Amino acid sequence: MQEVKYHHISSFASNEGRVSFRKPITIELAFSSDYVVAHCTPLGIKAKGPNAEEAINQLECDLAVMYEGVVTQSFTNNPKRVRSKGEKLFAMIGSVDF
Repeated sequence: MQEVKYHHISSFASNEGRVSFRKPITIELAFSSDYVVAHCTPLGIKAKGPNAEEAINQLECDLAVMYEGVVTQSFTNNPKRVRSKGEKLFAMIGSVDF
């Protein structure tokens, strides 16, 4: 059985600046013997790493990529999927600090 813990993210760094959420989002961390999966339920994104810190870092990188993709309106891989997640992300964001 996997151990599950929770982590809260209030902001992440992107090329556009530091992006802050209106209220912190909860990240579920599922631990297995080999790796940790970080799952952001509101956005439906997951990231995996050898430990919790790396999984969270990867998830924050994914958030930055999603944010920048929406900001630049460059939907290359899967436009509908990125756009709906991007719209959810925008609804959760409060500010960007440059």
